[in-house]
Parts: sequence; structure tokens; C-alpha cells
Amino acid sequence: MLLGSVIFGVTALFEAHIQLAVLPYSFRIFPAIIILLFFGVAFGPWVGLFSGAAGYLVEHSITNTPLVWYQALALALVGMIAGFAALVTKKQSSWLQTIIIAEFFCLIAVVIGIACGSFVGVVTAQYTVNDAIGIFIGSASTDIVLGLSSLPLLLPIYTKVSSLLSKTT
Repeated sequence: MLLGSVIFGVTALFEAHIQLAVLPYSFRIFPAIIILLFFGVAFGPWVGLFSGAAGYLVEHSITNTPLVWYQALALALVGMIAGFAALVTKKQSSWLQTIIIAEFFCLIAVVIGIACGSFVGVVTAQYTVNDAIGIFIGSASTDIVLGLSSLPLLLPIYTKVSSLLSKTT
């Protein structure tokens, strides 16, 4: 859990925003979402929840930026919901089924987590509804692409390495 939090917190420092002239909002490139989704899927909902929340604290302690409780909650939700895939896929024998279930849970996790992080800002008077929609579209779209494209690559590597390590011990 601690390892996931530290890796997530450090990779969260490499966030970038891309502004397209034709759109009123920017797209956020957030590679740390890959780490959060992977740790949730590979190790379960508690590890995902802890990695999201504690990783957020690690990132903000490094950058010395103010903490926003609902953004920490949103990242914790992303990790936890992605982690439910680990519970569902424990008894799956087909690798394809495992990937499809993990991708589905990660898609739901990103949509719910980013929606929480975007729209709670409306309730707390941080954003207008239009701002929240722009933040949601700009964040969720890139997080979905990054997360769903990288998991089919990371999960087989993790499975192979963990099976090799279990054979040597």
C-alpha cells in the first residue's frame, strides 16, 4: 500500500494540461492514474483506496499545495472501485475475461471518481456547473484513454513477474 502511494504521489507531479483552441477547456494528462488503476486492480480495493488518498497527500506534501478534501476522496474512489476488479476476477481462468472485467471496473472508477472531484466543487462553490463539466470532460477523457490503454500491457507483465518470483521462493 505504501509503495503504491509513494509511486502515485511522485508520478502525480508529472501532470500536464493541453489547451486546444477550439475547446473552452483543457485536457489533463495525468500519468499517475495508470499507477492508481494498476494498484487497485492488482492488489484490491483497500490498496487502491489507500494508494489514491495517501498518494494525493504525498503529492501535495512534495509540492506544498493546499489539500482539497474532495479531490483526495475522488482519487481514493478511483483506486477503490478499480480494486473491485481484483475481487471479481480472482476465480477467472480466461485472461481475456480478466482484462475485460478490469477495464470495465477501471472505466467506472474513472467516471465516478472524476465526477466526484469535478461536481463536488460545484456544491462547495469552487466551480460553476460549466467549469465542472469542462473539468470532467478534460480529465475523464484522458484518464480513460491512459488507464484503459496501459492496463492490458501492465497486468500481463505483473502476472509474469509475480509468478516468476513465487517460483524462486
